[in-house]
Parts: sequence; C-alpha cells; structure tokens
Amino acid sequence: MAVRVLLVDDQILFRSALSALLATWEDLEVVGEVGDGETALQMVQQLRPDVVVLDMRLPGIDGIETTRQLRQAHPGTAVLMLSGFADEPTRQAAARAGATKVLDKGRLGSLLPEIKAAAQTVAAAG
Repeated sequence: MAVRVLLVDDQILFRSALSALLATWEDLEVVGEVGDGETALQMVQQLRPDVVVLDMRLPGIDGIETTRQLRQAHPGTAVLMLSGFADEPTRQAAARAGATKVLDKGRLGSLLPEIKAAAQTVAAAG
C-alpha cells in the first residue's frame, strides 16, 4: 500500500516539481497539493494523508503553527518540515510543534530520497 502524501508549499512551481518527482515512486502517492496552512489543515481532515510535507514559511498560518494544530487534531499524521533556514533554533521550534523531521528545502537533490525514506519509516511504524 502506498504512503499517502500531502504537499504544502506556497511556491507553486516548487510544489508541482516536487509532486511530479515524488509521483515517480510507486510506493508514494501524492494525494493533494495546497499553498497555505489553513487549507492544509482542511485537506488533512478530508484526505487523511500519512505524511504532510510542509514548508516552514506559509502565508497566513505559518508552518510551525500549522504543524502544531495538525498534530493535535491528527497525531498519527507525520509532518516533514521544509525550510530554507534549517538552523538549530528552527529545528527545535519544528520539533516542539511536532514535526517528525526538518529537511533543507535548498538541497532538492538530497530532499527527495529523504522524503521517501522518512515516509517509508512513518508507514512502517504506523
């Protein structure tokens, strides 16, 4: 059974490219793509993804608050936080909010295998 992934990033080109690349792996299914935290919370309720790949910087509700609310409402859903600023304070804030892992958005080449590995780990634990 494929791991269900929701992508949340306000940069539509990045989100579309990531979706297209993840779709090449048959054990991952991108079930939705959205551009803000508020819509992400609604879509998690509707789509029930296993993993949410979520940008730190979003319009409206930022990634940290979206993660906090998402994990309270759906504790079984993993959150992989994307950040162009993955320094230690950022990682700690994301972990406190409930993010499973923080990934460096600027390193697209290594980002894809990390998303796949983390999604598979979540699926195996679930």
